[in-house]
Amino acid sequence: MGVPHVPVFPKLVAEGDHDVRSRYEAVRAVLERTEPDLLVVIANDHLNAFFLDRLPTFSIGIGELMSGPMDDVPGLTAAPLPTDTGAARALAEFLVRDDYDLVLCQEIDVDHSVIVPLHFLNHKGVPVVVVNINAYVAPLPSAQRCHELGRSLGTAVEALAGDRRVAVVASGSFSQEVGGPRVDAGRAWSVPRPDWAGRIAELLTRGDIESLLAESTPGMLRDAGTVAGEVLSWITMIGAAGPAGANLSPRLDHRSGEAFAFGTWEER
Repeated sequence: MGVPHVPVFPKLVAEGDHDVRSRYEAVRAVLERTEPDLLVVIANDHLNAFFLDRLPTFSIGIGELMSGPMDDVPGLTAAPLPTDTGAARALAEFLVRDDYDLVLCQEIDVDHSVIVPLHFLNHKGVPVVVVNINAYVAPLPSAQRCHELGRSLGTAVEALAGDRRVAVVASGSFSQEVGGPRVDAGRAWSVPRPDWAGRIAELLTRGDIESLLAESTPGMLRDAGTVAGEVLSWITMIGAAGPAGANLSPRLDHRSGEAFAFGTWEER
């Protein structure tokens, strides 16, 4: 599944925004029906846990200590997250053996890209493994590379010991300008390419991942906004479905003009 991580959403819902609440609840209903015992969240740190002096392309939290949000999310305070270090280390070992050179984080605080989705989706406190992908600072990993990482991650999940039910959650938007020259007057953000956001939703709904990978070029992501690279989380999540994705039915809740979508993939 995939959801946005707009930091003001928890506050809006707490103040009575039933529309945002219902859209997250539709995703949570699918999640809870699957009864997962592990959540793998694919997110994008906003230069909070990492900065320009040490900026990994891919990273994974493998330690017992993880908390968040470490940034300002109105209405939420920092708290420890439930973890599964055994699963995290097993996933990391598999991915490194498969030639993905992740930074292994023994201790990490996470920002709203992780906490906002968990606030709405993880009411039962399921243990979490966080994979971060650099989505903001060039050079970004290619869409193809992220999809391949997802394929490897899916295989790593299948290889976990025990009878596990694992949900993979992508966090991020498709076209958004934050802190850049195209921000709308009087606001902190804008949607430079709503047509591109709609195109992503269309391709995901059709299952045309080949076109999505071909069209998600560095130039396209630059044109779609300063944080448009967040679509790489979704592309990684789709890769994790692997061949089983052919048996999944996508449902994308995207509205014209929006920067994001709420998406689920269920068995047909």
